[in-house]
Amino acid sequence: MFDGLTQPTATLLAGSAVALAAVITFLSGWLTRKLDHEHFRSAREVERQQFEANENAERERDRRDRYTTHAAQLGHESSAVRLAGAYGLAALADEWVRADQGADAQTSVDLLRAYLRMGVKDGSVGLSARERELRKAIIEAISRRADWWLQSVGADAEDVWRHLDTDLSDSCLASIDLYQAHLAGITLSGADLSGAVLSGADLENGMLNRAILMNAKCTGIYARGADFECADLRGADLRYANLTEANLSGADLSGADLTGAQLNGTCLAGTSSTSTG
Repeated sequence: MFDGLTQPTATLLAGSAVALAAVITFLSGWLTRKLDHEHFRSAREVERQQFEANENAERERDRRDRYTTHAAQLGHESSAVRLAGAYGLAALADEWVRADQGADAQTSVDLLRAYLRMGVKDGSVGLSARERELRKAIIEAISRRADWWLQSVGADAEDVWRHLDTDLSDSCLASIDLYQAHLAGITLSGADLSGAVLSGADLENGMLNRAILMNAKCTGIYARGADFECADLRGADLRYANLTEANLSGADLSGADLTGAQLNGTCLAGTSSTSTG
């Protein structure tokens, strides 16, 4: 191959050929290792994705099993078990919201709302003390997650339930104790709050049109801008209530005590009143 060349030249060319072969061998090995590494990484990524998919599927099966369990608990005879079911459903709604599964979260919330709308059993005098505590706990659980006041003024709520429907219209909350509760912006249209304790509660911008508040204790409530249109407020204790700019049009105020109530800008058109104060 190197005939006719001087010895140094032949030696140089031979060495170059050996070096070139070594480089080719190295590059070939490097390329093989690179391809193997990329194939390994690709295989690992597929495995990772499959693992995550399996984990998510298992997590979702667990959530649905828990939903079934908590839904059954909500119908249990024991109030303690019902309370556990209510808290469980609220926690599930949190998880589903964080997983961007709003429809599933709404299902849990809807079950809690449906429970609050259930009236007393036939033959019962009213809600038992334990049942009232349970319903109060549900109200508090929802209110902590749904900032109704921010929604009522059009602000962007940062709470996890801001996109869920937490309308509590037609709820049965007779004689419930919501003393100093923060319920600004809540919707309780048509709700039964007869005999309820709402003294000191924050109901700013609340929707309580058609609500039954007969004999309710509402001393010192802050209900600025609240809507009580056509509400039944017969015998309600509204002493020192802040009803500034509230709408009480068509409300029945017969026997209600409005002593010291703030009524600046309050709409009282069409009210039935033999109220005091």
